Amino acid sequence: MKGHEPLIHMRMYGKAPQAVFIEDHKSLNAHDWHLYTDIPCINVEGDELHNIDLRFCVGLIVQISSFSEVRAKTLLTIAKQSKARVITSCVLIPNAPHWKQTGWSEIYTS
Repeated sequence: MKGHEPLIHMRMYGKAPQAVFIEDHKSLNAHDWHLYTDIPCINVEGDELHNIDLRFCVGLIVQISSFSEVRAKTLLTIAKQSKARVITSCVLIPNAPHWKQTGWSEIYTS
């Protein structure tokens, strides 16, 4: 997991970002999002999901994207268990523009 440590520090100091982006694919922002914005970008590409901890998402809006339907659904379940308030999870079709995406998606609200 990359990008989570600044978010954990933010939460420890009582701050909550407007949203959290969890990316299960190459990320250009996960390593340094905190230098430019207060909206976290967390990268979980290649991580084993059975031991991933998303407790820093409690009460937050979480946006998940993956190239894998199985991983997108697993991350959605983990985010629900972590008590995220609103979750969007989707499967991205690589190299397709945003208006031609046809992958799986789901929205959850607690």
